Amino acid sequence: MTPVIRDGAYALFGSAKRVRVGKVVLARQAGKEVVKRIERIDGDSYFLLGDNRAFSSDSREYGPVKKHDILGNLLIAV
Repeated sequence: MTPVIRDGAYALFGSAKRVRVGKVVLARQAGKEVVKRIERIDGDSYFLLGDNRAFSSDSREYGPVKKHDILGNLLIAV
């Protein structure tokens, strides 16, 4: 899949209250912020995958992130 946000793009993120499977989110992982797509939600754990999966470091590598580490969902990228 082609990434939704290309290098050098600007992205605006909104509230984390209405995130769901399939949405692109900003999340905190190991002290840094990452932009990934929600693949699956198990309770308060979110399994995140990058759109360019062949080259992505995501939940397949570092495991799921907790609900409180989801900072917002993507509103627009230009």
